[in-house]
Amino acid sequence: MQLCPPHHALVPIVFSLIGCLGQPEPTGFEGTPPKVPLKYDRSTTLDPPPKVQSDKRILGTDTYPCTGHTVCTTPSPQDGTLRLAGAIPHSIDPCHASDTTGQLVVDSLFEGLLTPGAGTSEPQPGVAETWKISSDGRIYTFMLRKNARWSNGQPVTAEDFRYAWLRVLRPETASSNASSFLHIKGAKEFNQGKTSNPSSVGIEVPNPHTIRVTLENKTPRFLEYVQQVHYAPVPRSAIETYGATWTQPDQIVTNGAYILKEWIHRSRLVFEKNPNYWENQKVRIPRVLIHLGGDRAASWTRYQQLKQHVVMDVSTNLIPKFLKEGRPDFFIDNSVCYVDLIFNVKRPPFDSRKVRQAFSIAIDKERYVELLLGGLQLIADGPVPAFFDLSHNFPNQPGLSFDPDKARELLSEAGYPNALGLPAVTLIHNTSPNHVQSATFVQASLRENLGVKVDLRAMEHKSLLATLHNQDFQFARYARCHPKTPYPFLEEFRSDSTHNHFGYHNETVDQLLKKSLAAHSQSTSIQALGEAEKHIQKDAPHIPLYTGARSYLKVPVLRGWVPESGNRHLIQYMYWGDKENETP
Repeated sequence: MQLCPPHHALVPIVFSLIGCLGQPEPTGFEGTPPKVPLKYDRSTTLDPPPKVQSDKRILGTDTYPCTGHTVCTTPSPQDGTLRLAGAIPHSIDPCHASDTTGQLVVDSLFEGLLTPGAGTSEPQPGVAETWKISSDGRIYTFMLRKNARWSNGQPVTAEDFRYAWLRVLRPETASSNASSFLHIKGAKEFNQGKTSNPSSVGIEVPNPHTIRVTLENKTPRFLEYVQQVHYAPVPRSAIETYGATWTQPDQIVTNGAYILKEWIHRSRLVFEKNPNYWENQKVRIPRVLIHLGGDRAASWTRYQQLKQHVVMDVSTNLIPKFLKEGRPDFFIDNSVCYVDLIFNVKRPPFDSRKVRQAFSIAIDKERYVELLLGGLQLIADGPVPAFFDLSHNFPNQPGLSFDPDKARELLSEAGYPNALGLPAVTLIHNTSPNHVQSATFVQASLRENLGVKVDLRAMEHKSLLATLHNQDFQFARYARCHPKTPYPFLEEFRSDSTHNHFGYHNETVDQLLKKSLAAHSQSTSIQALGEAEKHIQKDAPHIPLYTGARSYLKVPVLRGWVPESGNRHLIQYMYWGDKENETP
């Protein structure tokens, strides 16, 4: 088998793909090969850092009209409905949305103060028409547009935002997204229940169309946080009337480009244009249908039958075929999304650092990426994706590398020679085929290289997220996308983070992350983050696997779908190419 080195996500990789991807997709694993030297080296940083565009397309030009393939003649649907597919969302409540499908729906139904623009990383006006930042960088004042309306016709006010943000922070809400608000003055104490006075939190409403936010420290990336889906407003009257069921189609009130018309659980979601959205006249896709379930084979079948317009989870064994055909609807985009295996460090045997380190270096990640992902992804060796080495001059931190001999030695030092006496280990993962295959590879690697028996437990996506949030697991496959800055990738290792599913606590890491937030220069902040990464790598509360590229199919007639490294695509910017000149 041809061995392909990992490719940097910022470098065109198509020329080496055909040789690598010609192998059939494996169906099982008998074990892992001998140690293979890691071919990607993070030992070099560029100084000064170049200007790196994170939202970059690696393969594909996305022209319309196009020629040379039957897919070029695919017209837009007669009724204008955009058909997509995704996993069953954990929640479509902005307070709790945490997965890709849930965030896609929230982005469509709700609009925050700021919103990501199409093809730009700069924040764009949403409900906030203008904003200003104080000279010390701690006070943000947002002025709301007066024509913003809820779908029931009521005005969107600054108090709607204050209510929504405090709701995320309330301890009884138990939102996993609360950590993103802890930059705000007094938010941490309020979230921890040390005070129940909402006035202690730095969120003020001087008048119905102004909201003023005071931060604990200068936070240069705060505007990126404000663009996140959980910073969206929510309808207080609907929540207080219907409680936990307020997101049902006959009860939900939204302020975004769309309204929810149908939700058949485990089957599909349907939303349509919101006639009361302030920029309704620019929304060109009238209706969206999302098939739920995350079945890759079903998505590919629907796509071929013109019943789905985007396939975001392409099977690895199909990629060589698409490359050979030169399909104009096949794309590879850069990505800073991240996949790893995480430990619950409070549960045996993973309360032992040496056991965690042993598991980490018993898995050949280069083999993993080659065999399961066709060499498309970049091997990860720490919690911060290597992309930030270039974009932010993040200091390289070589992590733990594949070494089965050392792994067995560490396991023995931890008191489990030849894995004797090691408590039973269960790896949880979701039910999609690629996750099952990933878990099988990990299971085989640990059996082959450590003599450890690992049981596998497949769970539906929504149940898996709840299990992680409740820390009711030992060992799990995990994935996430964050804003395009290094801090959020490390923030989840902070002991008080609501994203800390590991149960991990290192006081030095906590202090370094705090130092990073309080820093007055980016270089000082990045240096503190680099030191924090060193400690996390040594403690091994997780096993970094990969980050890098994302491959997908999109019909050429669908326009406005731009490269987005965080996998965030706002449907309100999309339109049908053959109806471009028609009035929405």
